[in-house]
Amino acid sequence: MQHCLPSASLLGVFCKISTQLPNLVVGQLSAETALRAMKRGIRAENIVRYLDSAAHPRARERREDGGLAVPGNVRSQLEVWESSRSRSRAEGGRVRVGRRRVGGGGVRAGARPRRGARRPAVGLARR
Repeated sequence: MQHCLPSASLLGVFCKISTQLPNLVVGQLSAETALRAMKRGIRAENIVRYLDSAAHPRARERREDGGLAVPGNVRSQLEVWESSRSRSRAEGGRVRVGRRRVGGGGVRAGARPRRGARRPAVGLARR
C-alpha cells in the first residue's frame, strides 16, 4: 500500500506550514490557524478526519491496532477551540430606567445628575 502525501495547500488551511519536502510536510496546528479555518466553515471533526486519512503509515498501523492516528489531546483541543467560537459574546447595551438612560453612552461613574433631572424611583414604597 502506497502512502499518499498530504497536500500542503490543504494542510495550509488549518496549519502553518514550516517545512515542505518531496515526501514530507511539517505544519504547526495552533489556535490561531484552527480558528481561522473554523471561521471559513471547517469543523474540528473535518480537521481530525483529514489528519486521520493523511496520517503516516506508522500512525495508520496504530489505528488498525485499536489506537488513534490523531492523538486524543489534539482532538480534544480542536473541540475546545471550536466550542470557544460558539459561545455568546457580550455586546454593549443601554438600559432605560424611567426616562433616563443608564449605561452605554454618556453616564460615567460618580457623575452627578443634571439639576432638575428626575431620579429613578428606587426603594420601598411608603405606607
